[in-house]
Amino acid sequence: MASHSLNTLHTVFDYIWDRDPANDDFVNNLVVLGNTYAPSTAPKDDKPSDLKFLFQRLKQEPPTPESCWPIDFLQDVYTRIWLTYRTGFPIIDRAEDGPSPLSFGSLIRGTIDISTVTKGFTTDAGWGCMIRTSQSLLANSLLNLKLGRDWRYAKSQDSPQHEQIVSWFVDIPSAPFSIHNFVEQGTLCSNKKPGEWFGPSAAARSIQVLCEENYKDAGIEVYVTSSGDLYEDELSKLATKNGEFRPVLILAGIRLGVKNVNPLYWDFLKKTLSWRQSVGIAGGRPSSSHYFFGYQGDYLFYLDPHLPQKALLVVSESDPSDSQTFVEVESHLNLESVHTNKIRKLHLDQMDPSMLIGLLVEDQDSFDDLKRQVNAHDANSRFFNFFDSRPLMISKDSGVVDESEFVDLGVMSMNEYDAIEDGDESCIGTLRKERAFSHPVMVAMESEEPEELEAAPINFDKEASILENDKANDTFEEIHPSETESRLDADEPVVVSHDDSSDPV
Repeated sequence: MASHSLNTLHTVFDYIWDRDPANDDFVNNLVVLGNTYAPSTAPKDDKPSDLKFLFQRLKQEPPTPESCWPIDFLQDVYTRIWLTYRTGFPIIDRAEDGPSPLSFGSLIRGTIDISTVTKGFTTDAGWGCMIRTSQSLLANSLLNLKLGRDWRYAKSQDSPQHEQIVSWFVDIPSAPFSIHNFVEQGTLCSNKKPGEWFGPSAAARSIQVLCEENYKDAGIEVYVTSSGDLYEDELSKLATKNGEFRPVLILAGIRLGVKNVNPLYWDFLKKTLSWRQSVGIAGGRPSSSHYFFGYQGDYLFYLDPHLPQKALLVVSESDPSDSQTFVEVESHLNLESVHTNKIRKLHLDQMDPSMLIGLLVEDQDSFDDLKRQVNAHDANSRFFNFFDSRPLMISKDSGVVDESEFVDLGVMSMNEYDAIEDGDESCIGTLRKERAFSHPVMVAMESEEPEELEAAPINFDKEASILENDKANDTFEEIHPSETESRLDADEPVVVSHDDSSDPV
């Protein structure tokens, strides 16, 4: 308890003084999206106290050796594309029944444009952090795909392809992956009004549609799962077109606990960031979203989008009217504003359990390697699972339904259960009880208001069943809260399907 309180206190001090966390781990390797770096060598002199570090910060003294990180690690971090809050971009019209651009937070930040406050949004400060971290996840996916994982950004010799990728995310409506287009797809696909916070599911749907619309440029397909289940027939169909393998970005919008990430999943969560297919995680901090790209020990490294910067603009050579409403416009991309060498880290016990995990499969070898990595991990403590195909699920009232309407409390896979021989009565009873806790259960929420969800009763559809080979082969039973809590205390894995209303923003 004491160490957790100390971590929280340090977080507050880091925020107030914008302190770069000291490099105080000289044992564990540093991992960045599949790349591993050796830790720094411990300094010979004693580590300075936090108070000494604070005085050095206030007096603008040079950092001590403890705050220095390995140079190859820093170069990798600096190469990651970092998208943040922006101000002064072309207006995003307000919805009649949507949030107002005028808020207490915008007044405090000084980001509000009084001349347009009744019309719409010219900044996403205060509500766009999940969009920005999702943009970062997509931008770094494209960076790895187009330039390769070993490419490094340098101010003096930039790559035209890097500049082109960044140009796809500028803050104008015509840019393929601009905040304007994310908001538009959020409205169309997820009923999110301008100014409303996105969750992992809304972000994933927006990325999926925008990549489909801009496939000619991006060259990437998108596969979305809300449970961590990966179906090989669907992935193969998506990836194989005209006899060629097309790169696929897998987006998993999942929840790994109730209030915090279940420690049972810590090892596997870190392992996903060590795979060469990893393109990071968006979300994962209460009331805010960050872009997580690596780890050391039990601390995750992240890029923070909560820094309002001037809108990222570029004048189109074919249509300069895109920026004609601005008195001052940039005639080039401010590439330096999408890179940072500031190191930020968060302990896993402070991480919000709702997140969007990204994996990029570039070719068949990459796909086979991902499957091998997933299957090599203990099935009881992982949240990704490969299946041959998706089973249909039916309900007495609704007929065949989509998996997003279910709550997945996975312990044992469907295939493991169904593989048991019919005559083996010795284990059927036990497994049937496990299955009741481990498989999708259709629920109905009596309230859709976020503030009422926590207290709203859940009605279980006991008639729901799994449909395989045109035959309903099992039904589900309700698990009461007392039983659920006892299983949680026993450290049994819990994966709850994503619900935007409880996502980090």
